[in-house]
Amino acid sequence: MALIAGAAGCASPAGGAGTSASPAPRVDEFATFREFSRCVRANGMPGFPDPVRGADGRITFPVPQGHGKLPSTKATEACRSILRDIPGMKSETIPPAELAKTREFAKCMRANGLRDWPDPTTEGAFPLPRRLRDLGKRGFIDQLRKCRSILPGKGLHITEG
Repeated sequence: MALIAGAAGCASPAGGAGTSASPAPRVDEFATFREFSRCVRANGMPGFPDPVRGADGRITFPVPQGHGKLPSTKATEACRSILRDIPGMKSETIPPAELAKTREFAKCMRANGLRDWPDPTTEGAFPLPRRLRDLGKRGFIDQLRKCRSILPGKGLHITEG
């Protein structure tokens, strides 16, 4: 599995006739992703790889077959600020009303037998503990059926806890 980062965009000139703005300074994306990898390793994922730039210019995090893991929620939260200057990498928090509904969904899942179902992150993702990830969707399909009417329109987004 590879995590692909989008290419940095260029600033376009702004203003009226005869005026232009200086392009925005470019972020050294590769160096930033290297720093992100070091941070992820320091926050509980010692095997997380360094980034690689492909011939097409895309930056990926190559993971050997059978070892594919995205950074855990703990590592992502700890390292999020490193990625803030890379275009397209800012994480978006969901609107408060949607977050409230997502929290209600979590309460419903817990009330229906999954006591370790987590509250969502501010992005609306559920960082599932290993036990629940190992169950897979079939392990909590009954709870999903009972609680799906509460879940906001974007559906269920699960991450590693």
